[in-house]
Amino acid sequence: MIEQYVVRDGLLTIEQAVAKMTAFAASVLRVAKRGQLTAGMYSDIIVFDPARVHARASYTAPLVLAEGFELVIVNGIIAREVESLSGKRAGRVLQPELQ
Repeated sequence: MIEQYVVRDGLLTIEQAVAKMTAFAASVLRVAKRGQLTAGMYSDIIVFDPARVHARASYTAPLVLAEGFELVIVNGIIAREVESLSGKRAGRVLQPELQ
């Protein structure tokens, strides 16, 4: 999304793209305590340079990781740092909150 809609096509600002991938997605999917960096919320953080973000996965190679993401923190645990995975699995399957 960042590579295509922000960098290449200029259809979204970086702020709009991040909001769509975080707060908006969490709201639509009804996932509680996700999507914002505020007190009481779970904080998954990605540090990246938009100019370097590049999707490398394809139909024939769907598990190839994207480039340009310097640091990925999941539930406070470093999961990826400078193009290498830590091997730690801090994430879990998220379920929508039913009302």
